[in-house]
Amino acid sequence: MYYVSQVQWYTLPGAHELFTNPWIVTLATYVSMFYQLLFPVAIISRMKLPWILLGIFFHLSIAVLMGLITFSTVMIGLELFLISDQEYAKIWNRERLITCRQWY
Repeated sequence: MYYVSQVQWYTLPGAHELFTNPWIVTLATYVSMFYQLLFPVAIISRMKLPWILLGIFFHLSIAVLMGLITFSTVMIGLELFLISDQEYAKIWNRERLITCRQWY
């Protein structure tokens, strides 16, 4: 994360000062590394939905801090493909889904 944050193309002017703190850089490096390494394990566990939510926040921070908006949008969309219909029904109210089916 340190080397990426030093490239002027991939940082916003305000974010450059954020990545001069060694504690923040170290924490950001380890969090992103552990997230990517444990992603396959988390997807097949009960932690799937919180892990996807963490990934959405992770890619939103990439969009804000690094300015890679297109990359972040695509990655968030690909993470949302991992949510099954049953999990989607658990997230949203089932009654709302039933009333929407009656219209069709």
